[in-house]
Amino acid sequence: MTAKIVVTAAVFAALHAISAAPPRAVRPDPRLTPGAATNATTADVCRPGYARQARSVPASLKRQALAEYGIVPLPGERFEIDHLVPLELGGANTLANLWPQPYAGAWTAGEKDRLENALHREVCAGQEPLSDAQQEIRADWIGAYTRRCGAGGHLYGY
Repeated sequence: MTAKIVVTAAVFAALHAISAAPPRAVRPDPRLTPGAATNATTADVCRPGYARQARSVPASLKRQALAEYGIVPLPGERFEIDHLVPLELGGANTLANLWPQPYAGAWTAGEKDRLENALHREVCAGQEPLSDAQQEIRADWIGAYTRRCGAGGHLYGY
């Protein structure tokens, strides 16, 4: 009976540690994901349907991105294997442009999607060169989000 209590206590301690763990990193590691782009032009990325047509990331590459970051998702934990330089800004479907972005916590994939849409609108309206938009999101997507979309990352005070 004592062994059963010890095992049960260990399981509860492990579950508590998992639930109390800090959120996963929200910024890509520039050594692993420097952000790669294709040779797409502004005319290419502004053509309706371009990003949908360009999307081609096999499951094996998604698994490799998780492995590069040393992530084994916990039960219930979800990630988007995201393009640092988004497809709608000419991002490449290569490991150098992919990283596991959490759906939960602060600075989620949803917030980055909002930034991507804002940058795409600016590029297609002729307000920002494509190369500048690519570099801005590559250098600091959270800073770019804050400048364009206001405060974000609300859950953990980032």
